[in-house]
Amino acid sequence: MTDKDPTDAEVKEFWEGCGWIHDIDKGIFFYKSKEKWYPPDCTDALHFRVEPPPIDLNNLFKYAVPMAIEKLQIEHKWAYRTAERSLFALWLSMLKTNEYALALFWACYPIITGKEAISVNYSEVPKL
Repeated sequence: MTDKDPTDAEVKEFWEGCGWIHDIDKGIFFYKSKEKWYPPDCTDALHFRVEPPPIDLNNLFKYAVPMAIEKLQIEHKWAYRTAERSLFALWLSMLKTNEYALALFWACYPIITGKEAISVNYSEVPKL
């Protein structure tokens, strides 16, 4: 995909695609407006972030990878193992130019947002 950092709009679209809820709380007074990001596993209204979650391997493997695998399964009618291997192969192809977390972000981004068709070179997929 690319080795550039994602824009704010791409990050917002990505995390919303992963199930995060972006809310702008206007509060009682206009000057108290603040953004709130609620995770998909949120059970308490007070459990929120004021900025999108950071793009790191912990958040990506907790929220993005399961969502990407599920979307690949539904879209292509693949078994879990096939979807997992396809995502892993895409991530490996991205690692040539990116750091780990950024490469995983760009591997998951087109799957989660539905922006582009996924093409995987299966000759690069390691034998498990």
